[in-house]
Amino acid sequence: MRRQLRKAPARFSQLQREFCCTMIEDWMDGRGSPALTSELSQLEPGQISARAVQSENSYVIVQRVDPPIQPPMGVSYQLPEPVGPDINYLLGSRDGAFMRAELQRLGQEVLESLGPPDQTMQVVVRLHKDEARFEHLETWELRVQAFRALQDNVKALLEPDAYERYLALLNSHFEQTVLLGG
Repeated sequence: MRRQLRKAPARFSQLQREFCCTMIEDWMDGRGSPALTSELSQLEPGQISARAVQSENSYVIVQRVDPPIQPPMGVSYQLPEPVGPDINYLLGSRDGAFMRAELQRLGQEVLESLGPPDQTMQVVVRLHKDEARFEHLETWELRVQAFRALQDNVKALLEPDAYERYLALLNSHFEQTVLLGG
C-alpha cells in the first residue's frame, strides 16, 4: 500500500475509505498515541508518512492535515448578578443579636406591608419577634437553621401569593441592610 501511495499520493483518501476510516483524529500534545505523535511531528501539513507506524493494535499510514481554525474564545469580565442578597450568609456571619434585631424589624415591616393584621398575620409577626427562638444561636449553622425553620413556618401559614410578597419584602429588607452597611 505504501508503494501505491508513493506513486500516487492523491489516492490516500480512496485507500483510506477502502481499508480503514475517513475520520480525522486530533489531540493535544501528550494526549494521543506517542508513536503517531512522533511520526506526525516530522511531517508537514499534507505530507504522508513514509512508513507504517504501529499504533496500539494496528499499523497506520498517517497524513498530517492542517488543524481546523478555531474561533477565538470569548472572555468575560463580569461578575455573577445574584437576584437578591444571600440572607443565609448575612444572618450566619453575624451574631445572634443582629439576627434578632433584623427579624424584629422585618416583622414590623410585614405587619405594615402585607395586608390587614388578621390572625394569620399576627402569628407571622410573632414568629419574627420571638426572641427566645433566636437566643443562644452561637454558631453560623444554628442561625441559618433557625432562619430556615422560620421561613418554613411562614410559608405554611401564608397563601402562595402572600408568601411571594413576603419573600420580596424579605429580600428588599436585607438588600437595604447590606447597602446601608447593617
